[in-house]
Amino acid sequence: MFVEELKSVNFPNYENFNSLNDAYSNFMSLFMAAINKVAPLREIRVKNRSHEWFDGEISNAVEARNEKLKTFKRTRDEESLDEESLKRSEAQVQNLIENKKKVFIENKLKDNVGKPKELWKVLKSLGLPKNLLLFLIYV
Repeated sequence: MFVEELKSVNFPNYENFNSLNDAYSNFMSLFMAAINKVAPLREIRVKNRSHEWFDGEISNAVEARNEKLKTFKRTRDEESLDEESLKRSEAQVQNLIENKKKVFIENKLKDNVGKPKELWKVLKSLGLPKNLLLFLIYV
């Protein structure tokens, strides 16, 4: 009796497996078509010229400042603390940018202090005015 029960074993039928894959790919293509209709891809411009001193810290500070600016514009409440907070964050971003530039320039100049050719390349790449460069030549 026990042997007869073992003769009928149930297992998954994989004959329709390809049709399941087809159904899934069909579903995904329809789903993505619906998504593209509701929220299509858009092309954005990515700026390629970023300064060497511009880093994540500055980027985060700029984003925080922009969020405060959006909040201030949305509330239009000039007497609130939003205006002072916005002014403080603008000043903080400006100071951060100035300090990062200053440290970057100092490091570049220190690295090339013994190499005049490289030093002048760095000075020219920094965008210093020509009259300042001429002054440095004659000093």
